[in-house]
Amino acid sequence: MEESIDRSRFSQNNSTCVSVGSQCAQVSLPVNLKPYALLGEIKTECCGEPNISLRTGCSGKYEMIITQTICIKIPIEYGACVRTGGIYVNCNQNTNQHHYTHNEWGSYIGYE
Repeated sequence: MEESIDRSRFSQNNSTCVSVGSQCAQVSLPVNLKPYALLGEIKTECCGEPNISLRTGCSGKYEMIITQTICIKIPIEYGACVRTGGIYVNCNQNTNQHHYTHNEWGSYIGYE
């Protein structure tokens, strides 16, 4: 990645030179996810009026059938807990050697 350099801030002395150094690095961050689902309080309520029907049975007996539409509300909370691990930096892309490391949950512990 080339950066534009404002040369007006540098000395006009012909005995100097300007260098720009850069280093590419691969940076990795492990992310642990733990999904969850929590069941809330279930609520049931009647919707509309009941429907009543009669059925004739033997010996003059009747059977009453009551049908009711109900609404069942089941609240469920979905989510995930997220935890990041240590950051790994690979400054030498030709090897898998990590030059810096962090501990298991992100605190800096120094060079590897």
